[in-house]
Amino acid sequence: ITNQFVKKNSIMKKLLISLIALATIFSCSTEKFEIKGNIEGATNQMVYLMMMENNDLVAVDSSMMKDGVFKFSGHQSTPDLCAIDFELNDDRIILFIENSKITITGTVDNIMASTIEGSSEHDVFVEFNSIQDELSQPLMEINYAYQAAAAEGTLTPELENELREEFMAQNEKMMSSVKDFVLQNSN
Repeated sequence: ITNQFVKKNSIMKKLLISLIALATIFSCSTEKFEIKGNIEGATNQMVYLMMMENNDLVAVDSSMMKDGVFKFSGHQSTPDLCAIDFELNDDRIILFIENSKITITGTVDNIMASTIEGSSEHDVFVEFNSIQDELSQPLMEINYAYQAAAAEGTLTPELENELREEFMAQNEKMMSSVKDFVLQNSN
């Protein structure tokens, strides 16, 4: 009888350990994202969480905004770019979501400039966009110089060649910066 009791007790311990392990695995895999938004001055309206599906932006969730406050929650298997659209105007907030607590604060006068906190992937996205904006400015200036010279009739083959070389050098600098950024943020 003692041997049987020890065997049953051992089996029960193994079963309990297995159940705890399964519970731990499932609790880790059920992490959720929570997006809480507060748009000062906004009216009550539907707000839509939009995701890309087959190259189309599709509403995957909706929330009734009350006094400027809205909320979304769910599970995201990998970080992804999404949009939050507002029913009563053409405003859209673009952000990366991941399984974390994300807060959005802004004003109805400039919803697209809302502050987004709580998503490390979104922070990387914002940093990348800032670098791109900074590095693309000289490219636009070179392009404007080319267009102005062409419109004024002062675009000589020498100037065209000079502008092309400047453009290619600046473009190479931008591509190199993008590559470095991706390597530094490849987590």
